[in-house]
Amino acid sequence: MNNRMIEEFFRVHDLGEIQGPMVKVEGGLLHRMYRVNTSYGVYALKHLNPQIIKRPGVKNQYETSEVFAELCYESGIPASAAMIKEGHRLQVLGKDHFMIFHWEEGKVVPASEVKPRHAYKIGQYLYRIHKLKKANQALVYEDILWDRYLDLLPDDLVGVYRERINLLKDMEASLKEYVSLFPSRCWSHRDLDPKNVMWQGDQAFLIDWEASGPVNPDLELLELALYWSRDGKDEDCFLNALRGYQSQGPIEPDRLMKAIDVVSLNKLKWLEYNLNRTCGLEVCMDQEEEDLARNQVLLSLDEILAFSLSKKDIISLLNQL
Repeated sequence: MNNRMIEEFFRVHDLGEIQGPMVKVEGGLLHRMYRVNTSYGVYALKHLNPQIIKRPGVKNQYETSEVFAELCYESGIPASAAMIKEGHRLQVLGKDHFMIFHWEEGKVVPASEVKPRHAYKIGQYLYRIHKLKKANQALVYEDILWDRYLDLLPDDLVGVYRERINLLKDMEASLKEYVSLFPSRCWSHRDLDPKNVMWQGDQAFLIDWEASGPVNPDLELLELALYWSRDGKDEDCFLNALRGYQSQGPIEPDRLMKAIDVVSLNKLKWLEYNLNRTCGLEVCMDQEEEDLARNQVLLSLDEILAFSLSKKDIISLLNQL
């Protein structure tokens, strides 16, 4: 990332003179975020992963996702949308792509520290998001080639992967069947887990909208309740996420029951992406990113296994609605 070009960009676009070094913000799993202090204020600069941004359609997806985030903000949902400069939200300097946001003071509440009040409020916001923009289209889904990783994974990962490959295949089949029966009906964030919400006390700010797009609302609601309850381990948080949604409008427990066998597309695709990075099929920017990918493979495998083992408990919780 060319710091001199960024300094010039900030100056030309009336964002002020950069004061002091840009400070990396820890926690990003895909892109890199920096806090930038200028003579006019404080901004967040998101440096987009070059391997992601060069994929076909990704630039347009990111622009479209920020337009939706702006729609949410204008509708009273506390969404953090990228600033528009030169008619675009996605900025290009040389080979680098980035987005600029107003800096929001706050902190991410780790999943282990989520309280029922957090889950309830996010459930409320999810309902409001679901009502903003309708969609009626089939999910475009490309099969994941699970078997190829058996020959590519390092020895310390291939054992646990081999133990769970049949589970992954079964879950993928369930997902494909579900999305063929129930098309997407609205637009949404599609990755509204605790890491993508910042808090100032009880005030939430919803961030990282790059994944937004058409979604089945029942599937996303169940996924959100699981995100905010450590896969249903915290029963109060699980039920409060659903009740927060229910406080804004009706939900249909029968449809949620049908979604129980379906692990989210996000989880499977996130695992696939990190398998590709670990096996050298996707280029990593540095060793830090390589280590992150390996850790995410193990974490994703554990999360998917935990989900499969918790279905009976989730059914019991849904029966309390």
